[in-house]
Amino acid sequence: MINSYQSLYTITNGLILQQLQQEINASNISNPSQDANGYLINSLQRVNPGQGAPLIFGGANGNLAVGTGPTLQSITRLRDSFLDAQIQNESSVLGFAEVLANTSASGILDRINAIVNGTSTLDGSLSSFAAAWGNLAADPLNAALQNSVVQAGKNFAQTANSEYAQLQDLLNSNGAQIQSTVAKINGILGQLNSINKQLLNSQGANVNGLLDVRDYALDLLSRLINIQVNFGTAGTVDVFLANSSLTLLDNSGRALFQTNVSNQNYPGMVGVTIQSPQGGFYGGSNSSGGPVPNDLSRLITGGNLGGELQAQMIIHDYQSKVDQIAFSTLSVTNSIHEAGYAGDGVTTGTAFFSGLSAQDIALNPALLANGNLVAASLFPNFDPNYAAANPATPGITYQGTIAEYLSNLPNLLSNNFMESNSPVALAYFDPTVTLNTPGLQKTPTSGNFSVNGVSVTYNAATDTIDTILAKITQADPSVYAVYNAQTSQFFLYSQKPITVSPGTSNFVSGINNWSFLANYLTSSIRMNSSLNPLFSQIDYYEFTLPVPDPSSLNSTLPSTTQFNTGPNSISFKIVPSANGTFSLYPPLPTGNQFNWDNTMSLGAIGNMISAFYGAANVTFSWDSNTQTLSLINYLPNPMNIVDVTGNFTQFTGLNSSQPLGSLSSGLLGRVDSDLLTAKATESQAANSLQQLNTAQANIAGVSTSGSTPGVPIANIQQQAMQDLITYNAMLQVLQVIDQMYADLVTMTGSNNTGNFFQNRA
Repeated sequence: MINSYQSLYTITNGLILQQLQQEINASNISNPSQDANGYLINSLQRVNPGQGAPLIFGGANGNLAVGTGPTLQSITRLRDSFLDAQIQNESSVLGFAEVLANTSASGILDRINAIVNGTSTLDGSLSSFAAAWGNLAADPLNAALQNSVVQAGKNFAQTANSEYAQLQDLLNSNGAQIQSTVAKINGILGQLNSINKQLLNSQGANVNGLLDVRDYALDLLSRLINIQVNFGTAGTVDVFLANSSLTLLDNSGRALFQTNVSNQNYPGMVGVTIQSPQGGFYGGSNSSGGPVPNDLSRLITGGNLGGELQAQMIIHDYQSKVDQIAFSTLSVTNSIHEAGYAGDGVTTGTAFFSGLSAQDIALNPALLANGNLVAASLFPNFDPNYAAANPATPGITYQGTIAEYLSNLPNLLSNNFMESNSPVALAYFDPTVTLNTPGLQKTPTSGNFSVNGVSVTYNAATDTIDTILAKITQADPSVYAVYNAQTSQFFLYSQKPITVSPGTSNFVSGINNWSFLANYLTSSIRMNSSLNPLFSQIDYYEFTLPVPDPSSLNSTLPSTTQFNTGPNSISFKIVPSANGTFSLYPPLPTGNQFNWDNTMSLGAIGNMISAFYGAANVTFSWDSNTQTLSLINYLPNPMNIVDVTGNFTQFTGLNSSQPLGSLSSGLLGRVDSDLLTAKATESQAANSLQQLNTAQANIAGVSTSGSTPGVPIANIQQQAMQDLITYNAMLQVLQVIDQMYADLVTMTGSNNTGNFFQNRA
């Protein structure tokens, strides 16, 4: 028999469900759906009704199932989890790009552009410096023109100092921002850890509000760093560093990001370490096997933090470019100027610049005090009487030759030149005396040699070092040959690599010939190595930077020293790739490609080259003072290195077969190109994220006006009104049923007063 109260229970269940629906409607209407950045804060919820379990009654014709009315099955969020994942991925891309080229605030590349492409540039300063030399070449004893050269050189040095210092300030500022971003990441991971614990203790309650907070936190986190997420059955979330196996959050706890300035060579360069949820550091170990915080910056490739870590590499790279221009200009200018003679026709060996880099390049104070010390002449005693008494090759100008050479400074190869690798004289040797005068290391033999295919002939009994210099330049006017009487060395600079081929004389490349000439390909940057790279493997990464034993290629550190192997961001100014292949030119018939990896030392790579070309022909040399590497080649033809894969020429600085002017103008062009690329990436990511957020909001959000995405609030209000009408209708049905029971009670003579509905309200 059917229970007489069954209809009452059924309609009561419906009323309870409708009342819950009204509460959800109120929540949907009152809660905003997006923040100012377009992230969803609260999502719409929907009541999902189900059919209650039926009651089974037995009858004459078998069992009879009677429904008990609707019941609550679930409350779900109207949100697309697939769109959430896409939003997080695109947020990471945008977070990275906006650091480099933020259109609403000055991005890193905008600020770099303002530094290197401002009112005073290295390219402009170099051009002005060269122009001042050109003016002096026509009148080398003019005091005003000498002073103009001095002031132009001073301006170039100060421009290099200023750009380097401003980039350092930017690097320091970016480092502070990295620390701020790390603090934000730690805060969000802490919030997510708390949410996980609440979800685990929810015990079946409606946790949709918590899930909204969880998803909102994940959106914010993805804007800060590249993440990957997995969800548990209770709604908990595991967070990993994307493209790695590093856990940032799970049910056991959260990771802790830390920053450390571990690089003494590069102040302001910040590393990031991660402490796992279990408390240990992800990363390397010391020689005793103990854990050591390992810089994991290379794994952080997205979000604001990834952009900021990339930004410091970009800033540092531009610093290296500024340093390359300053260092190369300093080196070439000093090599030529020190070989020249001042206005008195006697003083020589004067450096034009002091310092070793863009950070400390400066004008020689002696030149500022006395402009007549500017060495404009190639030859000593360059007065007319000397010129008449020592007729050299016709067409060679004695006065102003050094100034003429330096006026072409932007067109000279920055670090591909020829140099005497040893002094040609036992002591000071007067370049105006004949070559058969005693005092040279090796006795010159008369004969000929060729410069870039043009023959040069000299006689040891009548020619001097000065006349040989004049003949070389006449053979090829693009070759500037000078002799430094203080160091007893020849230097040959040009706009292209120089080939000095043997003939019948012994003035050729090689240690057995009297000029001791060799082709040099030298680092165009200070490699800034804390180690001797000829003895230490490339990937040698030191945490505390002691000096290892240079006597062994397999140097080891004391057991108390913390270190690990990995990309070497400490020993080298530019981080070496793990491996690569480069080609050397000129090639030999048997090939010219060389494979290397970061377990090798540079000395081992040099030995590989020497074994190929012959140890007496090609070798590596390391200058600890200038921190430069030189490929010394005694073969007639110059060498050039080209990367096939990897970045060997970049981190060694052996990529300098280009004119100084190309380095300086290329710096300006590069920042323009980098800025345009970054802005395009940011714009594309911003548009994609906006589209994704709009799509998600159209599903899960409330639109308060016709211009905002989401479900129109009028629709939600209309649905709420319809639900209210349904609720009222059900209430009326319940009242009718209640009246029926009241009437029934009256008819049966019950003493109860009041109606059934009131007694059970």
